Amino acid sequence: MKLSAALVLALALGASAQVAAPYYENFDSGVPAGWTFDAPSTEGVGWGVDATPALIGGVTPSTFPPASPSAGSLNFNDGVDFEDTTPEAVKGYATSPAIDITGLGGTVIIWWSMAYEVEPFAYPAFDIREIYILDDTDTIVATFQVGEVGSGADIELAPTTWATYFFDASVVLAGSTSCKFQVVFSSVDEGLNDYSGWFIDDVRVTCGDSVPPPGVTHLTPPDGAIVTAPVALDWTDSADTSDCGSGQIFGYTYEVDDDPLFGSIDFTALVTTSDAAVAGVPAGTWYWRVLAIDTGLNFSPYSTSTSFVVEPALPPAAPDSRFVNESSPGAQGGDAGFVNPVVDQRPAFSAVYRDPNTVDNAIGLRFQVSEDPTFLTLDFDSGSVAIAPVLPKDTRCPDLTVNVDLQHDTVYYWRIQFTDASGATGPFSASQSFRIGDDFEFGVRKGSSHHGRRCYVATAAFGADSEPVRAFQDFRAARLESIGAGELASRAYVAIGSRAADVAPSGILRATLIPLRSATSSVWVFILGTVLLLGACRQRG
Repeated sequence: MKLSAALVLALALGASAQVAAPYYENFDSGVPAGWTFDAPSTEGVGWGVDATPALIGGVTPSTFPPASPSAGSLNFNDGVDFEDTTPEAVKGYATSPAIDITGLGGTVIIWWSMAYEVEPFAYPAFDIREIYILDDTDTIVATFQVGEVGSGADIELAPTTWATYFFDASVVLAGSTSCKFQVVFSSVDEGLNDYSGWFIDDVRVTCGDSVPPPGVTHLTPPDGAIVTAPVALDWTDSADTSDCGSGQIFGYTYEVDDDPLFGSIDFTALVTTSDAAVAGVPAGTWYWRVLAIDTGLNFSPYSTSTSFVVEPALPPAAPDSRFVNESSPGAQGGDAGFVNPVVDQRPAFSAVYRDPNTVDNAIGLRFQVSEDPTFLTLDFDSGSVAIAPVLPKDTRCPDLTVNVDLQHDTVYYWRIQFTDASGATGPFSASQSFRIGDDFEFGVRKGSSHHGRRCYVATAAFGADSEPVRAFQDFRAARLESIGAGELASRAYVAIGSRAADVAPSGILRATLIPLRSATSSVWVFILGTVLLLGACRQRG
């Protein structure tokens, strides 16, 4: 039987365009180039390509369409309820482009997947579904009739179920340089036309192949590794090296089971890439393996099974290392001696993410700032903040800032909590205090043992951004706070600093800062530091 060109109407590019085998089309990107469809009926019913679930009476059926092998599909009717007084008008052909088979070495295997929901028990009288294989003269060389019952070339398919079929067309296409894949649907009658229709997907034309592909090797997780769900599996690619050429891999099947002998497979799926994320794996020890499948449906050997341990999804712990404009934790909490107050009105906050699981990641956080150590009132609440990329446990999070100006000369408290990869949120950290100081203030915050002395740098004569003040700050950060003598100087100030501050003229500060830049001896550092502490302060309030 030779088809008339008048039967088809080109709705896609280049009806005569030819593509080369091996050929694969999954209909995920709309109407493929080179495919042609009959014009739809007057009711708008015909062949189309979409990823929209079929509708019956405006309601998505609970049983159909089933999960497609891919996101889109070629389909006829797609749930449209139609009645037609000219039965033969509700009919349509869908035809692939010409597929060049000269590179397949004389063996041609044609694959397709399909599912349908049509008028029940009508075939072959009503809702006729047929598949044709055409040669390079557009002659039908093979016909397949689709229905619930049949024999010979008829295809039996349980309704509302996806199934995959293949046909060795090597003999019928012998001597042909190309072939086409064609499907035709005809409702024949006017009734019972409100079903979901006929769905086609994953059309392939490949060479014959009886050689199994090579097996794969596990990459992650390492054997015996402790992980959290969802479990990320990764393995090496398999490359088929049969007569069909390199790289003709249909997909991979992974299996995950709590039995090392894989007696009952708990998790399995066919995937097209060499990795997978397995969700819902309970806590415990699990084993996994993978096999590769080529386009000839030959299976590789199973990979060598390895194990992993899924930990219970414990929530994060309360963070114990917190930072406020500092490179080391806790510098603003407790009595830390020579401590810079926070000058920035929008300081940077960060903390180390802690988790009782051996392996886990943080995917979110929340932090709060308040003048109230009990956080009954809040000056700032970040709400849920996503972390990207995810933060491994025992790792410090990026700096966080507030979107309001905090007040000078004010003590604040802040706390933080993390959310892990399982979605569990841990408790808030203990509150940490910090003080927003003034530009001219020298390192004493409310709450420290030094605060009662009310010691401030006498910068009025120099200016907050003057060279002497900057030199003094550099000296304090690099010398006093890094040696044991700094603590001794602090004790000396506690003992006599108040009295010295009352009598020390500001000129002492000027005189002392001049040789400061060249002071290298730790003895001189201690002496100069003591003088500074005795002479640079004045009683306030």
